[in-house]
Amino acid sequence: MDFPAHHPILFRSRWVATGLDRDTAAVNLPALCQEYESLRANAPSRSQRGKAYFVGHDGIPSASDHTSRREEHAAIALCNLQRHWQHPRGTGFRFLDYQFPLKARQADKGIGKIDLIGVDDEQRLLITELKLAGADNGRGDAPTAALMEGLRYAAIVEANLPAIAAEARGRFGVSLRQTRPAIQLLAPLQYWRGWWNCLAAGDWQRALTDLIANIEEKLGISVDCLALDDFQVICGLDGDKPRLDPLPDLHSVPLPR
Repeated sequence: MDFPAHHPILFRSRWVATGLDRDTAAVNLPALCQEYESLRANAPSRSQRGKAYFVGHDGIPSASDHTSRREEHAAIALCNLQRHWQHPRGTGFRFLDYQFPLKARQADKGIGKIDLIGVDDEQRLLITELKLAGADNGRGDAPTAALMEGLRYAAIVEANLPAIAAEARGRFGVSLRQTRPAIQLLAPLQYWRGWWNCLAAGDWQRALTDLIANIEEKLGISVDCLALDDFQVICGLDGDKPRLDPLPDLHSVPLPR
């Protein structure tokens, strides 16, 4: 299926800085909710095609070329820490895997991989969309783009949760609740500062906060914006594991309420 063509809000490809507040506020919530349910109902299923979701990652990047894969190396490094993170709201969580595949067939257009997938202390599955500022000191993808990525991943994960839960139980000894996954938008402070200081984007923080609140109310999906202390990504090359220097702590992003 051509998923972007059938779900134009969830798969919107361009969220530019200029007018980001206006574009975020203009999201049609009923249409967005309808797209979520449609994507969930028509989601690709790896298990039906005999493919696993947890594919046996070893914490080492699959290739040495890192020029455009800083986010992937950062995600691997975060997962490799095997840390129990304390969420600013009090609930702990841990990452289970990175580059979590969702595509069942090559023809599943527009379907990517989840940066990080984890579980919280309430046995709820967590979808983490990781963003970094651009290597050239650019801002990187807009926060609204990260939210839409998280939502489309959540719809596909929810549709396949029984199969994913069975694999998680066998591989990690984790018993996942059969409930809608939560979404985390995670980025270093440098990323968030770049967008806070972008005057052309307007008051996108307020617009994003309102959109998240409406999503939580209408879809029952928890969305958190989280910040890591700034770090350098030490890419894993020639069989080495990537690292973060220094090791970051976790904070809430101060969005308006």
